[in-house]
Amino acid sequence: MGGGDEPSNIIELTVEEHAEAHKKLWEKHGNIEDYCAWKGLSEQIGREEIFRLLMDPTGRKHTEETKKKISESNKGKVKHTDESKEMISSSRKGKKLSQEHKDKISAAMKNNKNMNGKKMSDETKKKLSAKMKGNKNAKKV
Repeated sequence: MGGGDEPSNIIELTVEEHAEAHKKLWEKHGNIEDYCAWKGLSEQIGREEIFRLLMDPTGRKHTEETKKKISESNKGKVKHTDESKEMISSSRKGKKLSQEHKDKISAAMKNNKNMNGKKMSDETKKKLSAKMKGNKNAKKV
């Protein structure tokens, strides 16, 4: 609630007590961050739901049409630096993808206008293969 880190302002809590503290703060002040902390710590919601709530705290569900419009309006806006790309890449290395996630990626690639009907050259296949060496989630090209 904006207090400092001095010892007189810190108490030791279990995870359950920490969740309960955020629940009480949510009930008293109505801050979405406390709601997310309470639900997340008590494992009632996962990270994706927390991110969704923090991005749109009204809890609105967008229609598919609205999602498409938002996606189109955001295309090309995010430009990652080489450093941020490396951080994103390294944070994902070694993580296993669920079959559902793999299927979604596959479906998205099938609908990718940039790749539809295109064949990779042998040189491109070799480069891609070399880059993916050691990646357990990579498919053979």
